Amino acid sequence: METSKNEVYMMNCISKKSSRLLIHLTDVRLGHLGLKHYHTIVMAVIGFDPGSSQKHIMENTPFTKARVSIIVSELIEMGYVVDTSEGKSSSLVLTKEGERVFRMAEGIFLDHHRELLAI
Repeated sequence: METSKNEVYMMNCISKKSSRLLIHLTDVRLGHLGLKHYHTIVMAVIGFDPGSSQKHIMENTPFTKARVSIIVSELIEMGYVVDTSEGKSSSLVLTKEGERVFRMAEGIFLDHHRELLAI
């Protein structure tokens, strides 16, 4: 099957629209908490898989090891994540406040998909 330039352009536009919409929804609904879209992406990994390591987060997001480390440190500092690790491996879990924000972020992700599919 041959793909036309127009089809490739349209697929690229959907991806860009999706990213902009997610950033906008996060800023509007969670910006007052000091959270950015990249925080919610990491919180989603931890929320869906409590006890995640930074390596696991890196493997399940588009972020590098250094970026994951920075984001996790910010989330810990904000009080949304706690490191319950023993020894070398990290074991990250959401705090009670982090769980509350995670539930809010779930709604944002659902709204994001609804908006995106309404193209």
